[in-house]
Amino acid sequence: MIKINETPCRTSNNYGVNDVLVDEKVFERKINTFSGFEAKNASGIRFLNKSDAKNAKIISKILDNQRKNQGNFVKKIVFDKSQEETVVLNFKLQGDALVDTIEIEIKEGVNAKIVTNFDGNKNAYHNGLLKIVCQKDSRVDFAVMSDLKNDGNNFLSIDAKLFDGAVLNSHIIDFSSRYSIYNFYSSLNGDNSVSNLNVIYVSQKDNLVDLNCFQEIFGKNCRATIETVGALKDEAAKNFKGTISFVRGCKKSFGSESEYCLLLSDTAKSKALPMLLCGEEDVDGKHSTAIGRADEKQLFYVMSRGLDYDSAIRLLVKSKLNSLLNKLFDEGLKGQILEKIDGRI
Repeated sequence: MIKINETPCRTSNNYGVNDVLVDEKVFERKINTFSGFEAKNASGIRFLNKSDAKNAKIISKILDNQRKNQGNFVKKIVFDKSQEETVVLNFKLQGDALVDTIEIEIKEGVNAKIVTNFDGNKNAYHNGLLKIVCQKDSRVDFAVMSDLKNDGNNFLSIDAKLFDGAVLNSHIIDFSSRYSIYNFYSSLNGDNSVSNLNVIYVSQKDNLVDLNCFQEIFGKNCRATIETVGALKDEAAKNFKGTISFVRGCKKSFGSESEYCLLLSDTAKSKALPMLLCGEEDVDGKHSTAIGRADEKQLFYVMSRGLDYDSAIRLLVKSKLNSLLNKLFDEGLKGQILEKIDGRI
């Protein structure tokens, strides 16, 4: 067994969230040429068959070495001009493996909206590194949605760097793989930069969702938020590890993290570890976490209006996710999420 996705600050081993143990055989996949990529609304955007993504935060060394030695998809995507339409990057995994390194650079003053979909059927495998560089005064609305079905495995590192005045609104949407492991890191290097991370997850069977979210603030008057909302059914498990670090010198900055998990069975398990690291006095930071169960009174009220039990549960889940669904920048993506929720619950 290999320890992966370790927290930036160790806590008591009794909590069982410092890292995740994964059988090494999970990573032993035959890596063939990948051809299931499609880009929509991408005219005027530069696609380069290379990447300068280095020194990124990663889930584990074994995954990093696999990308370097066996990677089958490498791209650098450059946004030189603002885009009105949402750029959609689709990856279809037909039971095969995608081992990718993608770097997205948003030039100074450019606005961009990007959706990245990883969709796979039985036995799909994804090991990805996504690097996002937001130059001065750029604004990026970014979403990644992963649905590799129940026996797939998804390992995704997202590494973001923000310069002066840059705004990055990130959305992670996960619909349950056997392992759904995420490492999100953002470095707010420039003054007045903003990084907001929203996570939606729905997991079932005996699947595991592990979220390691780390926002590090260096610049003055910055804002960093982490908000996650999800639902677990059957014997699914979720670990939330959220960290906001105020580095000395980041005066007048603000950081906030909140996490809510809805348990739909007695055997589902949720663990949360929110942390604030403070090296600067003149800052404002807060965190909260909560776990809830399906409210019997609410279910009774909804069912008394003519819905069956499954429909009532779906409605309850959607209502809990609604706060983050309303923050999505693309109506088409929101519709896809609601459709997938209906298919899972």
